[in-house]
Parts: sequence; C-alpha cells; structure tokens
Amino acid sequence: IPAAPLSPVIKGATLFSYGLMIMILGIGLSSGPRELVVWSLSMVAMPVAFMVISPLFMVRGYTLDGDQLRIQRLGWSSTIDLAQVQDFYADIDAMKGGWRLCGNGGLFCFSGYFRSKKLGNFRPFVTNLKSCVVIRTAEKTVVISPEDPEALVAALTERFGARLQSDGNYSPA
Repeated sequence: IPAAPLSPVIKGATLFSYGLMIMILGIGLSSGPRELVVWSLSMVAMPVAFMVISPLFMVRGYTLDGDQLRIQRLGWSSTIDLAQVQDFYADIDAMKGGWRLCGNGGLFCFSGYFRSKKLGNFRPFVTNLKSCVVIRTAEKTVVISPEDPEALVAALTERFGARLQSDGNYSPA
C-alpha cells in the first residue's frame, strides 16, 4: 500500500530544513576556526549527518501482513500489532490540533509521539495530512496516510470482519 504523496506542508518543511543545513555547511566550510574540533563537528559534520540520516526515517508505504501493519521506511520497517484492533476510519482532520510530544514534525513525514484532544496520545506515520486513516488498538492509536485511504479501510474491513457503526467508524464484528 503506497504512502500518500508528500503534502505541501511536508515538502516545505523538508526543503526549509535542507536549505538551512546547506547554509550552515557553507558557513562551516568557508569561514570560522576550522582547526577547532567543535567548529568542524557543529558546522560541518552535523549538517552532513542530518542530511544523510533523516531520509532513512521517511515513510514509503504500508503493508498488511496478518495481524501486523508494517510501516515501510528507507531500508527498514516499523511494525504495529493489529491483533487487538478496536476501531479504524479515514479522517482528513486526524492530525488537526495535534501537538508533537517527541518526534519529527515534518521532515519527510510526521512521526513520533503526538497528542490531541480528539485522539489523545497517538503515533503518526503520515506523509499527507489530508489522506489519514486512524487505527485504534487496545494499546495505542496510530495515524497513517495511504495513497488511497478508502482502499485501506476496505482492506482492514475485509481482514478484521469489521462492521460500520452509526458514527461512520468501523469496529471488529
């Protein structure tokens, strides 16, 4: 299941961050006391490391594998256990009002630990704010952004035998 294309917000945050790192790197290489280890580390090595490491955490897609949801990253994946799924639904406003507690707020994706009045504590793996699916299990709430949210909800419905509730959400039968 491919991830939704990067939203303008995520593209803007990524471009801004990389522009800032390139600017810091340029300053580090062209001026300052280059013989100082602290200067070299902070103005050269850290921006380069940032630009090399951060793409590894981008969300590339999702895979439903039995009772597991795998979030595909660049060269690795994160796994969410769906054995105790309670509820799932498409919601274009899922991230609205979310506060980042710890994590990434827009560099290639939104991921980490967030909180909102609507969802409580949740883990987003989101590339597009308008393409979200909320999945609640007994242990956690996860927000993902597949390219086709309705197709993912249909796949989850087929997998977990869910029924549509009066509020428009699905829950296991």
